[in-house]
Amino acid sequence: KRSGHSRAALDFEDMFARLLAFRQEFGHVNVSRKYKKDPQLGIWVSNLKCKKKEYDKAMKENSASTRPRKSSALLDQDKIQRLEAIGFNFETRDVNVIPWEARLESLKEYHQQNGTFRVPRRHGSLGEWVHKQRQLYNKRDEKFMEKRYPKLEAIGFEFTTNRTDLKTWDHRFEELVAFHRVNGH
Repeated sequence: KRSGHSRAALDFEDMFARLLAFRQEFGHVNVSRKYKKDPQLGIWVSNLKCKKKEYDKAMKENSASTRPRKSSALLDQDKIQRLEAIGFNFETRDVNVIPWEARLESLKEYHQQNGTFRVPRRHGSLGEWVHKQRQLYNKRDEKFMEKRYPKLEAIGFEFTTNRTDLKTWDHRFEELVAFHRVNGH
């Protein structure tokens, strides 16, 4: 113990401060378990979710008893409230899921580098995300139109890709038939 605090408390405070710094930089606290810049932070965030499950289980088991189990001491209500206050979500989810706002920032960066919002689907997860936004727009999804459409519209996002260079299936088939006539295969 140092100055009246346990090592675990100091470790929590140190990691919490690092999480706040991450939030300051990225605008969220969804740290990937494989976060390269600070691997310890990614593992700590992942472990918090497991510790919360242990805490919840201990609270259920101890509801009739006043004696807390050791595992519940790993995380307490004060720490949980502090984490939730900065936007921490204890629900476990796919670590590959990137928050919508972070995707929007990636799209802005793509536009700045490429001069277009036409991200090919083959471009990976950003391309798939852009495709999904256009689908939601075309469906006039109520939640999308209310909350996310205005943000995309504000940056000049193209919701339709009416490209005149796209040819119909019939036109392409006609080209194939003509090619066959000329080349014999």
